[in-house]
Amino acid sequence: MRAVLHWSRHRIAFAHRPFAGGLGAALYVAYGDTDPGQSNIVYRNTAAVRPGSRIARGGRVAAGTKTTAAAIVKSPTNQFSYTLPANKIGWFQVRTHDQDIENPVISGARRWQTDAQGSLLVNLTGDGSLLGIEKRDGGGFRFRFVWNQPSDGDAPVDFILRKTAGPTAVSDATTSYADGQRYYDVIVSGLQDGGAYTFTLSARNGSSEVLLQGNNGTQIDVVADATGPPAPTNVTAEER
Repeated sequence: MRAVLHWSRHRIAFAHRPFAGGLGAALYVAYGDTDPGQSNIVYRNTAAVRPGSRIARGGRVAAGTKTTAAAIVKSPTNQFSYTLPANKIGWFQVRTHDQDIENPVISGARRWQTDAQGSLLVNLTGDGSLLGIEKRDGGGFRFRFVWNQPSDGDAPVDFILRKTAGPTAVSDATTSYADGQRYYDVIVSGLQDGGAYTFTLSARNGSSEVLLQGNNGTQIDVVADATGPPAPTNVTAEER
């Protein structure tokens, strides 16, 4: 049987030390589609017995905990094992601890969602927008865009530009996502001179996609120009 600690004149708290010893980490899990915030993914929630309650002996006393962590590991272990229920949406957060002291928060909680088999679904939460369109020789364009990747969701694998309207066939254009990179571009070429084309630009990871903002809502409208930008006619240098 574990000892009990007189926490105050009116309550008794169990002597549970979930963060004792050396460096470790705790996994916290909450359910629901809205970020519950730190107060609801409970930090060191102290279990207590109210006056007049009966204190059971043995394992039932030891079951009183001061944390709602779903799992705890100690260094050098650096992975958690936790089974998520099927068809659920929730949030999780990891916090480190050492010598009975736990960091209240390491980073924002991260959203997760499972399918009917309990597998994690991709959660693309970033956003992006078109920055500019540059004409290129031969009826082509360079589309420059920015992607904002938050810490509470999955990152895309790549970006894809698709033609949705226009007089000729155009192959999809892609560029890969790079961790920490915000600015990207994709290039199309061989468009029909004077032809009006509409494209969409999406971030994707497997079957999950997020449309980026274009110059017409989530569409990108352009008119092809086979001559491209004019060539410079004269270049001079000046001493300054």
